[in-house]
Amino acid sequence: MTENLQCALTGELLPREKTIRFVIGPDNTVIADLSEELPGEGIRLLGYRGTLEASIRDGSFMGLFAKDRLDDDPVISASFLDKIESQLMDKV
Repeated sequence: MTENLQCALTGELLPREKTIRFVIGPDNTVIADLSEELPGEGIRLLGYRGTLEASIRDGSFMGLFAKDRLDDDPVISASFLDKIESQLMDKV
């Protein structure tokens, strides 16, 4: 039986394989934890590029992280989505 997990953005329950876990690294950089082995609380989002692009553009993606636990605002690299896409293609 597939474990369903909640998308932090939409609230929708989704199969694990349709979500991506994101964590904040020690340097406040947002990291896609595709191996699901990195420490930290993290958030899960629907793993569609369009959803991620829209949530980054309107600021809702960054709002999902617990700001009270961070010293600085999280950082997303310019190649963030391209890196995720490349890593996912490598897994296929």
